[in-house]
Amino acid sequence: MCVHSHQDWRTLHKAWQPLFSPGSLSCYLGLMEDSAIKLTKRLEASAASSAGAHASAGGSRINISEELGLMTLQVSGRQW
Repeated sequence: MCVHSHQDWRTLHKAWQPLFSPGSLSCYLGLMEDSAIKLTKRLEASAASSAGAHASAGGSRINISEELGLMTLQVSGRQW
């Protein structure tokens, strides 16, 4: 979040603060758990499919940053 002045920051902070209160964050727990399970299944499937290929062709690579970004979007998108 990029702001131009201290007052802009204060306005944005007040607007976003309720989303990160303990009560609000507890609503995310189930969503985070569900997304973590989906991520684990995708990683396990990728590992299983590349197990045979690993010895001969180097296996497949996973961009964990993209995967975690997807997980973040799944959680935040389903919250609304």
